[in-house]
Amino acid sequence: MNEQLQSFTAFVKEELTTKPYDKDRKLAMFAGFVKANGRYIFSKQYEKLTLSTRYAKIAQFLYQISKSVLKVNPKFEYRQSPRFSQRQTYWIIFEQQVSDILKTIHLDFDSSPEVYLKQFRSVDAIAGYLSGLFLANGSVNHPSSSSYHLEMSSDDEDFLSEIQRLLKQVKSLRFAFKLIARKGKYVLYLKKSDQIADFLIFMGATEATLEYENVRVARDFSNSENRLQICENANMAKTIAAAKKQKQAIQFIHKVIGLDHLDNPKLQTLCRLRLKHDSSSLEELAEMMSSTYQKPISKSQLNHLFRGLIAMAKKLKGSP
Repeated sequence: MNEQLQSFTAFVKEELTTKPYDKDRKLAMFAGFVKANGRYIFSKQYEKLTLSTRYAKIAQFLYQISKSVLKVNPKFEYRQSPRFSQRQTYWIIFEQQVSDILKTIHLDFDSSPEVYLKQFRSVDAIAGYLSGLFLANGSVNHPSSSSYHLEMSSDDEDFLSEIQRLLKQVKSLRFAFKLIARKGKYVLYLKKSDQIADFLIFMGATEATLEYENVRVARDFSNSENRLQICENANMAKTIAAAKKQKQAIQFIHKVIGLDHLDNPKLQTLCRLRLKHDSSSLEELAEMMSSTYQKPISKSQLNHLFRGLIAMAKKLKGSP
């Protein structure tokens, strides 16, 4: 994960963990995180649930929910990543009341996704649940990057497919998430910038959305200016190429028969203007001609004269 992606993702996740939520919203977020990240071990005599994250704010958020909402006292640990990495992984470990925790968040690791997700019916519950999923396994590109991208991943394809269906069933939501397999995992993703911004708002990351939109608008404006400059450069190159072709035809005709022998006085004037102003556009030449003859002369008229001039040069050269 590059630094820019990680920093903006961290910005979104930190905001999601600092909002004042009610109990139901916190439980929905906790449930989403546990489903996406939780590791459940059980036997007849022993149960254990572990959660892990590289973000201290998320670890603190989950720990506070455990204490204040679930009324349990998990272990809290952090471990240095191997190979001299500066990153730490934070662990929240539940070894007591695990069954009660899972019952409270209505999570049965053996149940089908369709049965499990039926509990999330309200828009707020869905928003909370997806926020938890994003906190566990989500990322979003910085809007200044070359592409817009937000994703959430899981090992369970059926689970993400069911989330797709869940979102489609809510008429007020219009998130066109796509699902792909990548490196042994399954990924739900959005590519459209306006939908990414809407999804950030949906989760509750309003400050991150403002940052996202400000950078996106500035970037798109810069791109528009670049595209405009490219078009202007292309038009200039086209004008110069056309003027060069016209000038060569005029010089050849002057050499062979002389411009004074042209039957059309306007064509003579146009030829002399082109020789004098070899980089002027057709529009600029039309203004000069209009000023000379004291009446409007259009670009299309000049274009017609130049086409006749080039055809004459080809005929004099004996070209087909």
